[in-house]
Amino acid sequence: MADADAPLVGKTISHYRIVGKLGGGGMGVVYKAEDTKLHRFVALKFLPEELASDSQAIERFKREARAASALNHPNICTIYDIDEDNGRYFIAMELLEGQTLKHRIEGKPLKTEVLFELAIQIADALDAAHAKGIMHRDVKPANVFVTARGQAKILDFGLAKLMRRRQPAAETLGASGEVPQSGTPTVGDALTNAGSALGTVAYMSPEQALGEDLDARTDLFSFGVVLYEMATGRQAFGGSTSAAIFDAILNRAPAVPVHSNPNLPLKLEEIINKAMEKDRDLRYQTAAEVRGDLKRLKRDADSKRVSAAPTGDVVPETPAVARGRARRAIVLVGLGLAVGLGFGLLVGKRAWQTPGASEPRYRQLTFRRGAIRAARFAPDGQTIVYSAAWQGNPVEVFTARLDAPESRSLGLGQTQLLAVSSAGEMGLLLRSRPAGTWVSVGTLARAPLAGGAPREVLEEIQWADWSPDGTNLAVVRDVGGRNQLEYPIGNVLYDTGGWISHPRLSPKGDWIAFLDHPMQGDDGGSVAIVGSDGKKKTLASGFYTTQGLAWSPDGSEVWFTGSRVGANRALYAVSLNGRERLVSAMPGTLILLDIWRDGRILLIRASWRREVIGISGAEAKEQDLSWLGYSYRADISADGKTLAFDEEADGGASWRAGRFSYAVYIRSIDGSPAVQLGDGTAVALSPDGGSSLTIKTRGRSLSCCRPGRASRSL
Repeated sequence: MADADAPLVGKTISHYRIVGKLGGGGMGVVYKAEDTKLHRFVALKFLPEELASDSQAIERFKREARAASALNHPNICTIYDIDEDNGRYFIAMELLEGQTLKHRIEGKPLKTEVLFELAIQIADALDAAHAKGIMHRDVKPANVFVTARGQAKILDFGLAKLMRRRQPAAETLGASGEVPQSGTPTVGDALTNAGSALGTVAYMSPEQALGEDLDARTDLFSFGVVLYEMATGRQAFGGSTSAAIFDAILNRAPAVPVHSNPNLPLKLEEIINKAMEKDRDLRYQTAAEVRGDLKRLKRDADSKRVSAAPTGDVVPETPAVARGRARRAIVLVGLGLAVGLGFGLLVGKRAWQTPGASEPRYRQLTFRRGAIRAARFAPDGQTIVYSAAWQGNPVEVFTARLDAPESRSLGLGQTQLLAVSSAGEMGLLLRSRPAGTWVSVGTLARAPLAGGAPREVLEEIQWADWSPDGTNLAVVRDVGGRNQLEYPIGNVLYDTGGWISHPRLSPKGDWIAFLDHPMQGDDGGSVAIVGSDGKKKTLASGFYTTQGLAWSPDGSEVWFTGSRVGANRALYAVSLNGRERLVSAMPGTLILLDIWRDGRILLIRASWRREVIGISGAEAKEQDLSWLGYSYRADISADGKTLAFDEEADGGASWRAGRFSYAVYIRSIDGSPAVQLGDGTAVALSPDGGSSLTIKTRGRSLSCCRPGRASRSL
């Protein structure tokens, strides 16, 4: 055996010819060597000579080889052999080219794409080890190698322990699976010292620091600490002494990751926090859970980069095509929609429910342009969870704090919020897609607000709400062409040939309030409640438009937003005996989202506009053919020169003969002023373009309108 200080380069140990030194630490010196039998290069890790007589060090060295060799996984360094030459123990392992994760980080956050790739691989490797009943107990950046091709490899299973509760059978990892502690654990990311059986202090779990019995969840805490460092470039728990670091691990939360990396996705921050949960029962329970959340977040992040296709509540209609004879001009009519101002907080008191109370105060919470689908107060009453499609991007879920102007994405793309339970669990609509003007449909899922993978429950759901105790869900779905309200799922309480929206369970859980719309595609309707016996009761009716509903905190009233005249919805309240009152009205369209137990209210205040855009002539130049605030195209004349359309908002529609009615117009595509034909809904133009077939709102009759003449009933 060569002297400890004498170089081994050029020597042959067993059938390995050593060609160079790669590095070393407290528990081993690593050389590059050629396997003369298989003619491949390997890494040889030698136990230092000063530890050759240390039985604990030898046992740990053997444990590393046995543990790693039992794991055949692409993200775990492969062990080829363990041998002894003249009293010097060595391990022959896979030769890796690259650098450790510690050196890859070097005080700077990793790019999000790189972080996702490496983190998913590490989680997969830990899941494989845990499935074999082996926990690593020293997960840290220095024990993760990143190859030149970007592949993560977990190293150093020297502290590996057999998890007896998973594999009680005898193993060859040593009699006890533990190494008695001696010496002082290392601080920071230095290699673990000989005899430091518990691992590296800065990456220990609380139970590890306290010397308690360990299981796979201790690796998940350490992995969370590694994730934190990958995301921020900083250690989660620091200190000048081991005692200070132990105190931080046991009693203190690390700095908020986003403070070090403002570009960090909020969902990733939640994954990190859940992995570093000090109470192991509240932590991730398996590496597979972490891997699933990371893969889902990566998928959503990738889809956002690749596609920015908007997902809207209003589906653009197919352009009208001129019929019949050949035309000199082709007109394409499209649909434009503007939604503005976001949602805000209406601050009041419960006493405000009575007449004569003080005026409400308003505060705007969002400032981006787009469509907000839903919003709820979180159980803390200070966090708002909402889903929105901002600036033409796909819909996703966000959180906002009342004390801060910024919103943070939860990383749930193409997902709508349906409800938030009293236990902090979200009801979500995954893979949501429009199913009409006002309705989206998707897969109902449950997901913890604190972070975790959504768990799919039921497909083809439109709306849902939680029971007061957060254990059951009421849902709305379409079955056989009829919309039905179910509570609990599968128990049909009410069905209709129209559509149901905004179901909300009362604070006591004895009633479900909802908006009952008699016509598909039209948001007019009534406010109703239904009990567990399936008996429906209408509380308020005759609304031209109604959207948004919530219970008052004491359950004595149903609050909703609607309008009997025009599209500008106001905030109303109606008691269970049908006594209705106006709560608040303002310019713009309101949608009620939620009411907190102290009387604070979430509202959307939106500015809507529907536009008709035409393209005609050889120049193919876009032309705005809208007339007032909500133009809705119906038909184009055969020669492509005349457009028939409705005005459906306050500008052209009006209150006629006891009912609110749309107004029918025709307009030449040359830009001349529109001519009103009468009231109703435009259906089609006559071949000569001089008359319009319309549906009269009153009595739903079919009529023919012509400029300068009274409409004629058909």
